[in-house]
Amino acid sequence: MGRSLAEVIRPTIGRILANATTTPEGTVKEVKATTITEELSGEAFLDDISSFVNSDIEELLFYRNLVHARVRWSAWAKRISRGVFTLLM
Repeated sequence: MGRSLAEVIRPTIGRILANATTTPEGTVKEVKATTITEELSGEAFLDDISSFVNSDIEELLFYRNLVHARVRWSAWAKRISRGVFTLLM
């Protein structure tokens, strides 16, 4: 999922770096905060994220369910652990 998101936002990062100040060797010297803000709030970035969400919706839902299950498991594990500790004291 992370790799596909990285591929989706690659054009946005390219546009940000295209507006950056570079040295003669080609290294990035300075990136203005306004450029980043404008690019991340622009339509192109929002369209890229929207296409990512629409194409990988099943994986995102699975991940959400997995995180929710982990939270529930963790809560029950703490309750059981405290119960066993209380019984042993």
